Amino acid sequence: TNALATCTGTMARLDAWERFGLLSAALCHDLEHPGVTSAFLSRMGASAHGYKNLIFRDALLEKHHALSALKLMCDRDVGILEGLSSAQYYQFRSSVSKMILATDMTRHFEYINHLKEFSARRDEDPAVEMDKQLAMELMVKCADASNAIKPAEVARRWTLRVTDEFFDQGDAERCMGMEVSPNCDRFVTSRVALATAFIDYLAGPLFTLLAAAFPATLEAPLLQLAANRASYALSSDLDLEQSRGVRDSDSACSETQTEERGRAGHSSVE
Repeated sequence: TNALATCTGTMARLDAWERFGLLSAALCHDLEHPGVTSAFLSRMGASAHGYKNLIFRDALLEKHHALSALKLMCDRDVGILEGLSSAQYYQFRSSVSKMILATDMTRHFEYINHLKEFSARRDEDPAVEMDKQLAMELMVKCADASNAIKPAEVARRWTLRVTDEFFDQGDAERCMGMEVSPNCDRFVTSRVALATAFIDYLAGPLFTLLAAAFPATLEAPLLQLAANRASYALSSDLDLEQSRGVRDSDSACSETQTEERGRAGHSSVE
């Protein structure tokens, strides 16, 4: 987040509290994440699996992350927000919450459209600047998807971690007799195919539009994105696994997986 905000010039436009809010949102955007999806929690009953505060109908995880972050920052023993007036506090709370909620992937194309609209406005007036709140939301959102623009070795490690999480959820669903969620079945889903699709349909268009909105700032990340895409095209799932060694825990429906994922991260949020 800091790297993107700096190279796009966003950070230079922010005052001290806006910078603090941006970095706080980045730090807390996955606070108390249980390693399963919002859809899984909805199906299982969030309150019965450790997320007692998940009373929302949509964006369950992102709203929980935001709520937990602000609750922590308001703790008197932490005291981070002491000294703010009521007006400053409510502005800070609103800004941080919006940045965290921007990572909800169901809103992905909303931000794609924001970028298209801004680029169209910039074509008409090269001096126009993006709204600061929207820019901050985009910095956090893009950073959340930035594994695709990281060096190849790092990007591959993140691909393994993300697909491990998907497959562990699928194992738990299978063991509980539930329908396995899309992209979560280790027996039919290719890690490489997931990584390729993520670049082709999500990260690629997102960073291409971000680069158009902030010209001459993201050439290197876009080149790395293309290199990673080309690398996946020449790779197999076995190649990915051999880069770290096949996990001993990859056997489906192990008792440990069933117990841990069935609780949907209960211990992580208590």
